Amino acid sequence: MRTMKRETPLAWPQNYQTQLVTKHFPLLVRHAMHERRIAVRFYVASVSPHAVFVTSDCPKGEDPFVAFYCERSIGNIEDVPATIYLAHELGHHESWLRGDTSDAFEDLMTTRPRTVYERPETLDRSIREEVLAEEQRAWSYGRKILASVLPRFPALTEYDRFTRENVDGYRTGLLLA
Repeated sequence: MRTMKRETPLAWPQNYQTQLVTKHFPLLVRHAMHERRIAVRFYVASVSPHAVFVTSDCPKGEDPFVAFYCERSIGNIEDVPATIYLAHELGHHESWLRGDTSDAFEDLMTTRPRTVYERPETLDRSIREEVLAEEQRAWSYGRKILASVLPRFPALTEYDRFTRENVDGYRTGLLLA
């Protein structure tokens, strides 16, 4: 089992206070930073909302982080989809902490993660199956995290729909359908 390197909660940046103004998303970001001690970093990108769990770009000795992409600014998000995607990425973090994935999977996601999406046919079936299993696990862990942190989150049915659609998309994209 891996451990988080940080012993104290991450500081809540002042600009998050003024820019993260939706109902549920800021609460999950705060949970990530304070309770899980994982950074949530924001970037501008044309595809929104979109988030990734990152271990490969971390300076040695630092914990991984979640990168969240927004269209124009960090406050430019739709609350429910952003909250769902962040919960899923925290599910990846939980899986990483538990050491649920193999060394081969960690190596793939560290050295050539784009291969999973751009050239899946070049990967052995066993690693493609592990990628799919990790996605399923992250959605499952993410739902538990979301229900625990935001017990009144009104869109758990939508979370389940996102789960089905994303897992089906991975199954097809990984040539496992």
